[in-house]
Amino acid sequence: MTSAWGRGLEGGRCNAGISAPAACERALCDIVRRLQQDFDIALNQGDHQMATTTRQPSKTITMPPAPEESVPEPVTQRKRVDGGRFRLQVDRQTKAFYATYEAAEAAGLGIKKEHPAVQVTVYDGVESVNKIIELP
Repeated sequence: MTSAWGRGLEGGRCNAGISAPAACERALCDIVRRLQQDFDIALNQGDHQMATTTRQPSKTITMPPAPEESVPEPVTQRKRVDGGRFRLQVDRQTKAFYATYEAAEAAGLGIKKEHPAVQVTVYDGVESVNKIIELP
């Protein structure tokens, strides 16, 4: 079977920008007519329908309410120390907690006498103040 493309466009020719719009329209109509003949396409006859599909209604999933549970504390490597207000720190590492400044200072002086090169401080957790312990 010979198609419209194989026969050429002898019935009407269209050159973009050169031909008149009416000539281009005639050429396009001729191409459509030939395609209808070659492929038995019945356009504008009303015997065809567009394919339609119906969607199923969407479903709603309801989750049961989560039971009230106590949330466990996250597991960490650090242990929480509920120590005193004053922290004894050696080279910026907390070593012990004390309830009074005098107790923390006495322990810090003992460390400073044995190891004079390290920095020994007492940190007040309430006032956020560091006090450096020095040898007398």
